[in-house]
Amino acid sequence: MSYEIPNRPNFEELKRLIPAERKAIIKIHDVSDESMVRIEEDAILLMDFIASFQTKVFDLFDEIPSMATVFSNEFIPLQEFIRSDYIFDICF
Repeated sequence: MSYEIPNRPNFEELKRLIPAERKAIIKIHDVSDESMVRIEEDAILLMDFIASFQTKVFDLFDEIPSMATVFSNEFIPLQEFIRSDYIFDICF
């Protein structure tokens, strides 16, 4: 069975959205103590790590496409793994 590998996230664009996403998370979750939400600098560090990790995972899929199916079945569906909401949830 062939698995269609989705496009990789645009991490430069996601990084530009970090300040707005942080404000949205604070507002949506009605956070009274902003120190409970990671600061932008830490979110950027996490975003860089996620970008590096996802790049390595996608490089593996380019080399061995069947691993995309294994990954989706055993870990997390690829569409979820690359969703911006999922990535921001990890960052904050």
